[in-house]
Amino acid sequence: MSHYLILSKLTQIYPTSNGPAVIVRDFDLAIEKGEFVCLIGHSGCGKSTVLSMIAGLNDITEGGIILAGKELVGPGPDRGIVFQSPCLLPWMTAFENVMLGVNQVFFTANRDERRQIAEYYLSVTGLGDAMQKRPAELSQGMR
Repeated sequence: MSHYLILSKLTQIYPTSNGPAVIVRDFDLAIEKGEFVCLIGHSGCGKSTVLSMIAGLNDITEGGIILAGKELVGPGPDRGIVFQSPCLLPWMTAFENVMLGVNQVFFTANRDERRQIAEYYLSVTGLGDAMQKRPAELSQGMR
């Protein structure tokens, strides 16, 4: 069986005034579809950097990532990231916050299609009745 996600020699190096800062070097990982994996390590060891590279939020200095047989280059609608703390804009409703992402990913869809996408995902995550609430009106789990 072929792997669903392959991280090969993944490396992240940032230039600094004191020379290169190596955050991750030669990280290899292969994951099967449906498999659950946990990245564990001390603060600052590169866990979030690796996840950000998979999500396409950080550039890769060296190495590569293969997802479902295709090399990842930049962010895409097939991946997402859930932050440790909610990152919602407090003056917007849950629906409006979701629409920020929907508008970026589904920019070719018409306005009604994008609204339907946002409503669908809010509903399937149990937030159908909370679409018009602002973050302060939502529980921590709902955020």
